Amino acid sequence: MFKQKVRHACAGKKKITGTVRVYIRLHWQTKRRRDLDNFFKALFDATKDILFEDDDKVIEIIARKDIGQKTKPDGFEMAVVPCE
Repeated sequence: MFKQKVRHACAGKKKITGTVRVYIRLHWQTKRRRDLDNFFKALFDATKDILFEDDDKVIEIIARKDIGQKTKPDGFEMAVVPCE
């Protein structure tokens, strides 16, 4: 279900070839423990061949995890930029 939602949200985006940097900001309203590395794997598997060729093309990840903040719904923001 997660993969389908992510792929739907990425529909119409142009795939970047070559190496990329990924910026991610995660939002969760509850303070339950969550591991970033598990989220990366699921997110990169869902966006493979849509936003970038393969997760081996990701050379840098910049991430922030906001937990326990009631001002935003659960979710994430993601930007993928080509490396020069």
